[in-house]
Amino acid sequence: VKEAKESLKYFKPVLYGQKIKLNQEVTLRFRDAGHILGSSIIELWIKEDSKKTKLVFSGDLGRRDRPILRDPSLIDEADYLIVESTYGNKQHHPSEVDDKELIAIINTTVKRGGNVVIPSFAIERVQDIIYELNKYYTEYIKTEDQDFLSVPVYVDSPLTVSATEIFLRNPDCFDEDTLKLIKIGNNPLDFRNLKFTRTTEESKQINFSKESKVIISASGMCTAGRIKHHLKHNLWRKESSIVFVGYQANGT
Repeated sequence: VKEAKESLKYFKPVLYGQKIKLNQEVTLRFRDAGHILGSSIIELWIKEDSKKTKLVFSGDLGRRDRPILRDPSLIDEADYLIVESTYGNKQHHPSEVDDKELIAIINTTVKRGGNVVIPSFAIERVQDIIYELNKYYTEYIKTEDQDFLSVPVYVDSPLTVSATEIFLRNPDCFDEDTLKLIKIGNNPLDFRNLKFTRTTEESKQINFSKESKVIISASGMCTAGRIKHHLKHNLWRKESSIVFVGYQANGT
């Protein structure tokens, strides 16, 4: 940890789209990857004698038309492309289909008296879920469906709570739809009945309540963290639902 903190003084923030000349032969530029807050695609222009080569590198890439963050930047050309392969050959459902499926599961589970447990990655995926639930709760206020509006949603992960606070401090990375919500006073990462829990005692209290609830917790692959505690309390309950919203590696 000491060495990690010491390394921070060597970090230098740069803007998306800003070309940086490392030396006479190498120039780079960061482009928005749209995956998580601050994620980037790196364009490298390398000059060797009279030859110029463009190399593009990216880790995880975001999906288009997802909430909060801007869409991934489009790269026009590259001589060499190095990119992640988790979803490289996958065809995703349209985003609105996934969102409607989640809401339908919540409604069905609440009506039968169960809990909805959602294992999720602490950064980006949880914030996406909060955004969609915010939108849906706002719509339900108009219909006066008090049963749905009374369902508490717990985000039970200290890391997620901290990550969400960082999101709110960086609106310059948000897309236009999210910025419009903020301008009219609608915090897209908060809504009625949303509760963030940090302490162990708060986490334990969640399952003592008999009312139906939504529990979002980490880790996303259920290998560690408080999610294991919530699974222990709900896996055996036929009225509860476990909803996986992200990639699951083999063996997890």
